[in-house]
Amino acid sequence: MEELVQRLIQKEEAALRELMAIYSNECYRLAYMLLKDRYEADDVIQDLFITAYTKIDSLQDAQKLKNWLISITMNLCRKRQNRWSFRHIFLKSKAEDEVQWAASEDVETVVLSVEANEELARHILALDYRYREVISLYYFAEYSIKEISSLLQANENTVKSHLARGRKLLKERLEGMRDEQ
Repeated sequence: MEELVQRLIQKEEAALRELMAIYSNECYRLAYMLLKDRYEADDVIQDLFITAYTKIDSLQDAQKLKNWLISITMNLCRKRQNRWSFRHIFLKSKAEDEVQWAASEDVETVVLSVEANEELARHILALDYRYREVISLYYFAEYSIKEISSLLQANENTVKSHLARGRKLLKERLEGMRDEQ
């Protein structure tokens, strides 16, 4: 990673393409799970790599490149979530709400198989942002509680609490769905 970071600092375009090839799928999955909109997630990913390329000098430890990119992704998602227009103008149709991972085979195979897990994905996406955030980081990005705490700059107990509440809400939703059937 140190060599890649050095090449990025020297503003090599090939290094940027390599960075994108390595991390775009993982960051896209996270952005999609947080924003519930593939077009917004695409925009976040574009902004992520522009920001990373222009601010690579601020990365203090090349070994923390992935965490740095995840942090930027989360911050960009939070900014988009907090925009008035995001909450009030962009109303989605039911078709857009469904999980569509066809943009990349890796995304489809790594995150959720649409056919096998579409109900689970729909219920995760329906959770409040703070629960979706920790569930996405814990289960999909496979971060530990301690790492999530560091990324979110939150107390570990807060992260544990959000994860437990998110799981509980998800379980209730899934059980409610089974009861209806």
